[in-house]
Amino acid sequence: MISTILLIFTVLIIAVEGFLGFRRGALKQGIRMALWLVLFAVFCLFVPNMTTSLSITITEGVVGVTAVDMEQLIAELLAKVDILKEETYLIQPLASLICSFIVPFLVIVAYWISGLLSEIIFIIVANVCLKEKEQKPTVALKVAGLVLGIFMALFGGILTIYPVATVSSAIKTGDVDKNITSEFEVTELVANAYEGTPVQFFYKFTATEWLADKVHTGVINKV
Repeated sequence: MISTILLIFTVLIIAVEGFLGFRRGALKQGIRMALWLVLFAVFCLFVPNMTTSLSITITEGVVGVTAVDMEQLIAELLAKVDILKEETYLIQPLASLICSFIVPFLVIVAYWISGLLSEIIFIIVANVCLKEKEQKPTVALKVAGLVLGIFMALFGGILTIYPVATVSSAIKTGDVDKNITSEFEVTELVANAYEGTPVQFFYKFTATEWLADKVHTGVINKV
């Protein structure tokens, strides 16, 4: 079921971005892509600061919490949950699991926010700066715009799926803690739905999985 959803999601964003890129042509799609790249890079630079600020804000706002880092903070908050008070052995692996999802989540959010903002800025720029110079793109320019649109869709799709699949795969192989997979089998689902499927093959074939890995690893290392 999840593998089908991932496949539909991939095909859908490729179709939408490809259509928009074909309509815009290479020039407009190139401007749109440049705006997105700049905004996304800026957002990623702030991801480490976001995690630190989040930790400080929660620590200051919750009574009885004295954590010095994000994982310890999550562990202290989980210790307050009634269900886990009798299952204390699950607190630390769960804290590790939740902590490992924070940065991937922030990167995914950063991508989609930067995409939305770049679309808004592009519409303003296209209507104000490019309207008088606008010419009907040739077929060649439209095809080039289509290619750029598909590339953006591929990168957006893999950047949304890859970080979560990576964390899920790490849990599945016991890199976080074996207690997680034994008590919460759902944590294996994303890895099973992605690894070895047509979706992963498609991203590997287009090299976008490699590119997303570089972005994701780079942000993780900064944090």
